[in-house]
This record gives sequence, structure tokens and C-alpha cells, in this order.
Amino acid sequence: MKIIRNIGLKANLFKNMRIGVRLFSMISFVLLLIIIICVFGILKIHNMGIETERIVKEDMVLSKVITEITNNQAKQAIWLEKALRHALQIDKMPGARKNLKIAEAEFEKLSSSVRNGLKDMERHVINSTVNTGSEKIEEGSADILKKIRAIKKRYTDYENYASVVFKFLDQGNIMASEVLAKQMSIEGYNIHNELIQVIRKIEGDTKTSITMVKREGDVAGKGMVIVGLSAIFFAIIISLFITRSITMPLKKGIEAARYIAKGDFSISIEVNRKDETGQMLETINNMVEKLKNIIIDVKSTADTVSLASQDLSDSSEEMLSEISEHTVRTSQIATASTEMSLTVIDIANNATNIASFATVLQGQQKREKA
Repeated sequence: MKIIRNIGLKANLFKNMRIGVRLFSMISFVLLLIIIICVFGILKIHNMGIETERIVKEDMVLSKVITEITNNQAKQAIWLEKALRHALQIDKMPGARKNLKIAEAEFEKLSSSVRNGLKDMERHVINSTVNTGSEKIEEGSADILKKIRAIKKRYTDYENYASVVFKFLDQGNIMASEVLAKQMSIEGYNIHNELIQVIRKIEGDTKTSITMVKREGDVAGKGMVIVGLSAIFFAIIISLFITRSITMPLKKGIEAARYIAKGDFSISIEVNRKDETGQMLETINNMVEKLKNIIIDVKSTADTVSLASQDLSDSSEEMLSEISEHTVRTSQIATASTEMSLTVIDIANNATNIASFATVLQGQQKREKA
């Protein structure tokens, strides 16, 4: 439940982000994936470079040291042979003993060079084993180190034999010196064979390291492809998600506008975000509410006007009725006036006739009196 709640909170937080912030977040995420690809590739290439450098250094250094040791051993065999010849000529040649000492000194110099070479090999193998990150390489290096230490021990025995041989030669014990010299030759041959084995082991480890480098290259290539495809996949998913988060509210707004255009103001958009699209939907809701209020006010005003018109119509009908009554009365009065006028005229005519008759009577009376 907590996980679901956290996912819901994160979804709400994403919804409440501004569109610009969302787009910036998507671009940043894609750039981060690109950086991861670059860093991954750089690290792999760096590791390949380190491994290649280690292979080259180890192969070249060890091969060089082994070659020097082999050459020094060959020179030691030559000086040992010279020492045996000088020992045989001590009684015959005055400078033979001196030459024997020179041979012994040169042999000792070469022995010192061989010992130093073996120490360098051991130190180099130990240093090259550190932080390789590969068990196989570390096991191979441990095997080489073991062989080098065995060679060191065998070479110590070889030097001990040489010390005894030169002691016998100095004492004039040629037969014993020759016997030990043969034993030294066997030891030298064994040391040479073990050095050859070390070289072969190094070559085998080198091939293994090269194979690992190739594998690292393949892994780097595949890893970059996988990470790149993952970046593209996530970029597409995030782009679709962000596009959907923008277009869905816009579709709601367009649908609401269509209803408003048809005159349907009963719609109500659910707003669950606080970004620009959420503000737009909230504005549409407010607009619808205001239009509803305006329509209600207009309807109320229209009803009031209709009632007033009805009252005015009733008043007009009453006035018309009264006017009709007044007209009838006026007509009656006019008729009565006409009749009265005729009566007055008749009276006037009668008065005239009476006046005329009176005048005639007055004339007659005057004549009678006369």
C-alpha cells in the first residue's frame, strides 16, 4: 500500500509540474543516459587500454629479461669452459692462473646479472598482478611467479656448484671440477628449459589477456548498444507520457468547448493537476459557471419583461374597452345633439312663423283701428 501511495504521490507531483519543467526533465534524462553511454564506453576503452598496456609491458619486459638471462647463462658456460682450460694450463702457462681468476670474476658478474634479472622478473610479475580484476590473469601470474621462484632456487644451486668448481680449479682438482661442471651443465639446461616454459606461459597468458581485451571490446560495444537502445526506449516512453499528459487535458478542453458551442452548459471538467493545462481546464470551468449565471440572469430578466408585457397588454385591453365605451357615449351624445339642433331649428321656424303671424295680426288690428 505504501508503494502504491508513493507512486500516486509521484504521479500527482508529475501532474503538478509545469510543462516547461517536464520537457526540461525529459531532455535532462535523455542527456543523462547519453552521458552514461559515454562514460560506460570511456571506462571500457580505458580498461582495454590499461590491459593492453599491461600485456605489452609484461610481455616485452619479461621476454627481454629472460633473453638476457639466457644470454648470460650461455656466457657463463663459455667462461666456465675457459676456466677449465686455464686450470689445465696452470702448470704450463704462467698467466693461466690469472686468466682463471678473470674467468671466475666474469662468471660472478654474469651470476649477479642473472640474479638481478630473476629479481626483476619476480617484482614485475608481482606488480603486474595488482588490480587486474581477473581471476584467470591472477592465477596465471601466480603460476609464473611460482616458476620464477623455482628457477631462482635452482639457480642458487647452480651458483653453489660453480663456487665449488672454481674452488676445485683453484686447488688443481681438475677431475672433480669436470664432474661438477657436467652437473652444472645439467642444471643450466634445466634452468633454460624452465625459462622457456615461463616464456610459453607468458605467451599463453598474453593470448588469454588479448582474448579478454577483445571480450571487453565486445562487451563495451554490446553495452553501449544496450544502453543506447534503453535510452531510446525510455526517451520514447517518457515522450509519450509527457505528450499524453499535455494532449489529454487539451482534448478535454476541446470537448468542453464543443459542448459550450452547442449551448450545453451542464458540463463539468474534473481537474486533478496544477500545471498550465490544469489552469486552462479550471478557467473553462469558471467560464462555464459564469455563463450559467449570465444565462440565469438573462432568463430572469426575460421572465420579468414577459410579465410586464402581459400586464401592459391587459392594461391596453382595458383602455381599449373604456375608449369603446366613450366612443359609444360620444356617438349617443352626438345623436342627441343632432336631434336637439333639429328641435331648435323647428322651434326657430315656429318662432319665425309666429312672429310673421303676429306681424300680420298687428297690421290687421292697425287697419281695423284706422
